[in-house]
Amino acid sequence: MFCWQYQITKLPSGQVVCTDPMYRELGLPQSWTVMPGDYPVYLYIGLDEDFSGRVAYAELNFKDEVPGSWELSLISETLLADDFEKKMNGVFPVENGLGSFSDFETWKLYNQEIADFYTNNCMFRHYCPLNSEIS
Repeated sequence: MFCWQYQITKLPSGQVVCTDPMYRELGLPQSWTVMPGDYPVYLYIGLDEDFSGRVAYAELNFKDEVPGSWELSLISETLLADDFEKKMNGVFPVENGLGSFSDFETWKLYNQEIADFYTNNCMFRHYCPLNSEIS
């Protein structure tokens, strides 16, 4: 396994969103927060013959020390819409095989950009309302 520092993620609000960036329905912050700041993201790349060059996992690092314990990362249930979302809490949703870490305020801007694009460009959507015009 090869570890590579991929980027620095800026978390100005300290609220972390972990999701597939194309699965926007659950782009919600975790139930915990961190101090606002910049945090490194590490990618762990497989070296074995059958996994060579592929990302095995990503790590958003808040402290440069070995954890004393591990806990399941959850979204506050008050933000979840229904029983299905509550049942799936703690499961990383993947729609397209992608993963991302972002600040919740940044996520809201991203989500609005995508929503505006789909609203203004129906021909690029998977679903278009029957009464919409395609130009």
